[in-house]
Amino acid sequence: MAEKELGFFSKNSISANLTCQADIIFEQCVSSTNTVLKEIAENGADEFTVLVANKQTNGRGSKGRAFFSYNDGIYL
Repeated sequence: MAEKELGFFSKNSISANLTCQADIIFEQCVSSTNTVLKEIAENGADEFTVLVANKQTNGRGSKGRAFFSYNDGIYL
């Protein structure tokens, strides 16, 4: 969890478009951005945390549906 950019996204490019200061985390591959962010929140993450992933292996969509993630996609 130490990357500072992913594809054409960087901490600066994301921060420039936010209305508040956020902790921005980059990952190449996660199970699900929703699941990982929930775990991070339960462990005391800052109120405003953004997770950017290149791939999800077990993404969750709305209403409990599965979410398929293509390689080299960007998921927030």
